Amino acid sequence: ELYQISKEAIENKNAIDEAIKREKKEKEIKKLLLFQKFPKLLQKKILSIDSTLLFLKYKAQEIVNISQWINSLKNDYDYKIDNSMNLTIEIVRKKDFNLGYFLSKLSKYNVRSMDIFKFFNGIKYFKIEFSDIILEEIDIVLIEKIIKNSFDMSKKTKLYPLQIKRDELKIDCSHSRSYASFKINTIDQKGLLANIMTIFDDIKIDIASAKIQTIKNRTRNLLLIEKNGNFCKNQERIIKKLCVE
Repeated sequence: ELYQISKEAIENKNAIDEAIKREKKEKEIKKLLLFQKFPKLLQKKILSIDSTLLFLKYKAQEIVNISQWINSLKNDYDYKIDNSMNLTIEIVRKKDFNLGYFLSKLSKYNVRSMDIFKFFNGIKYFKIEFSDIILEEIDIVLIEKIIKNSFDMSKKTKLYPLQIKRDELKIDCSHSRSYASFKINTIDQKGLLANIMTIFDDIKIDIASAKIQTIKNRTRNLLLIEKNGNFCKNQERIIKKLCVE
């Protein structure tokens, strides 16, 4: 088994590069005073986070700050809303979060990027950044209500008609030993993310991490999916629901 893992790693140059970059970020984290004050168990949990993408994308201080927030979580979820430069919503949660419903309710705002990372203790971190800034205080109150309602998994949303071609989707069930990948590169469309997340929620597909960017009216998304059996065996079903003939 060790031989097979080593062989896969050696053959995948990108994985080696990412591992080197992650190791460098871990060393930066260990030097932070806040990290050094954490209990040894918490330090170990942070350095054992599965998602290498988190370590590649986020600064050492950001990872430690989010970890501190998660470790202090008393309720099932918590959230932060920043509207200083543009609308940014951060959510940490223990219980299921109805992301498809949440995105559909905020579909009038343009999503610029979205991150999803599994940290530790079964807690996930969501960061959704929009291009818009909210001008009315009442809209912030409405967003808070939408966040709270999004923890009701019984709420359903209507799927938007989309124009996605089959060759704009790429599914790789051999991305790594633990994860499959789902890539989409298509024109930006209203309800795109809401549709994807709603379909995934219905099939009970667990997203381990997500990198979503919208640039010049095109959206480029990379989702890493936990290999729990639901994603790969339903890939044709997902494609049919998302794509036009």
